[in-house]
Amino acid sequence: MHKIWIVASVVALAFGCSAAQAASDVAAGGSTKLCYLAATAGEDNTESALTFCNDALSENVTSRDRAATYDNRGIVLLTLNQFREAEADFNRAIALRPDLGDGYLNRGAVYIAHKRYQEALDDINKSITLGVSQPPLAYFNRAVANEGLGNVRAAYDDYRQALALAPDFTLASEQLSRFKVQTSGS
Repeated sequence: MHKIWIVASVVALAFGCSAAQAASDVAAGGSTKLCYLAATAGEDNTESALTFCNDALSENVTSRDRAATYDNRGIVLLTLNQFREAEADFNRAIALRPDLGDGYLNRGAVYIAHKRYQEALDDINKSITLGVSQPPLAYFNRAVANEGLGNVRAAYDDYRQALALAPDFTLASEQLSRFKVQTSGS
């Protein structure tokens, strides 16, 4: 019988490996759509992106789009390192739509930023169960949370799953390069 050992260097997690977010699509146009587009832009978010989202939340939209806009504004806030405000928006999104998988995934990203890995893992697992718009991001974030909890094998498996779902996912590939798989006979 062979045992498989997976060892990860701890360089990235302690580290600067951040969580990824998934924007929630909206049906409405105007500021609501601009907020969504700003959330999908990722690192290009600016204070003007926040303005789009604030304007969108002052408009009369469906509860579905309102939940998605809270989720999207949360992403913008998270990108701006406004973690408390981002978490509040993800909570609002989830309260409006408890079936919004992306809301749980994104709130999990806030928990990862605060090294609250068990809470992150719980939310990310729920997001995967509910379904998310970007499954590779869910598996990547779950890998980060698992690694933070010391669950190296689970982290390895999740990074591999993220890469299997998105073969060009560079960040997942980079994280996998830290792992060394060893086998031993017994």
